[in-house]
Amino acid sequence: MSEADAGGRPTTWNRPFGRLAREAGWTYYAVAVVGRLPFAMAVVGVVGFLVISTGSYELSGWCSALIGVGAAVGGPLLGRAVDRWGQRRVLLPYIAVYVLALLCLIWLVTVGAQEAAVLATAAVIGLASPQVSPMSRSRLAAMAEQTLPHSQVTPATRTMLGVESFIDEITFVIGPAAVGVVSLAFGTAVPIIAAAALTAVAGVAFACHPTARFVRGAARRPGEGHAAAKGARWAWAHPRILVLALSLLAIGGFFGSTLIDVTRFAGASGVPQLAGLVYAGTGVGSAVFALLVTFLPDRFSLEARSIVFATITACAALAIAFVSSLPAMAIVLAAAGAGIGPALVTTFSAAAARSSAADRTTVMTLLGAGLILGQSLGSAIAGALVQANIPSGASSVAAASAVLLLLLSLGNFALFRSRPAAA
Repeated sequence: MSEADAGGRPTTWNRPFGRLAREAGWTYYAVAVVGRLPFAMAVVGVVGFLVISTGSYELSGWCSALIGVGAAVGGPLLGRAVDRWGQRRVLLPYIAVYVLALLCLIWLVTVGAQEAAVLATAAVIGLASPQVSPMSRSRLAAMAEQTLPHSQVTPATRTMLGVESFIDEITFVIGPAAVGVVSLAFGTAVPIIAAAALTAVAGVAFACHPTARFVRGAARRPGEGHAAAKGARWAWAHPRILVLALSLLAIGGFFGSTLIDVTRFAGASGVPQLAGLVYAGTGVGSAVFALLVTFLPDRFSLEARSIVFATITACAALAIAFVSSLPAMAIVLAAAGAGIGPALVTTFSAAAARSSAADRTTVMTLLGAGLILGQSLGSAIAGALVQANIPSGASSVAAASAVLLLLLSLGNFALFRSRPAAA
């Protein structure tokens, strides 16, 4: 698929996407949305459960990091397996391992098992995460190519990616909030059990949904197994894909470091309970602007968009250092969301345009892994700096992440202009 515009005119966004959505059906979006919630709940739920059950912030922090790193490592492996064998055949065993690992973690902590066993289980939770978000993007992109006229594929895919990013942001606001409510009402173990139950129901429904046929896997198409393996290796090695994965790493670093910075700032202001509410401004702003970006005209190229949105993010990130009140922090984070949300959509749109059916899921999960790894690294580095009594450390990490995103956007522009557009 070419990344070039289809004549430079704005396309009525809802018509091609509406056709794609009707093809998928309302049941698909129901299971795809609910299927995202368990991962959004699991990390927060595990941290809260471990802190209350063991009193160890260190253990909870390491488990949170291992879940994030495990998901970052396991995501591309999952994507490569899906490109080889198809989503349904790969997701079902992953879901079984993920559910068992969540329940096993509760059991190990309850019986007072060694910390090493708890840490190993946390790593398995990350590695076995079903990764519904990139799976959904890959599936719908394949569906667009196979069911829509060629002229409608690009506008439908870009709108779909905007909607997917909107859903991601909303679930990562709802998930932690649900953990808090359920924990207060029923105890800290219940959110983890709920995440396991949601995965067992919605995850299996997602894997078995009729739309899974659009990502069949090369192993089930005679003569294409070698092509899939070659495509997967290319996805890791091609600079025009890696620059996108690194961009997601930078975005994740911004998310992770700003969470630490907001928490520190709210605590220093004497109202630590408002940290989540202030930070939610980033997610809400990001979600809204991720959806609005789908109205942009095709002549506004993906490469140009990435530079503009990265610039907005960098300006907002640099402004964080000069914030002196929580309302001002909320405004700056909302402004950052105006850049981050569209940057996410633009990066995934470029990935869809630069990948083929043989490697698309690998590419999407590689980008998802970059985002998760960036969040883990950003929060870890920012947290260490704050712990070392460097108040500006977290905001410095956020600014560095945003500037890195801008540099990568410039590099992405140069790579695109120096080579043919066809992937």
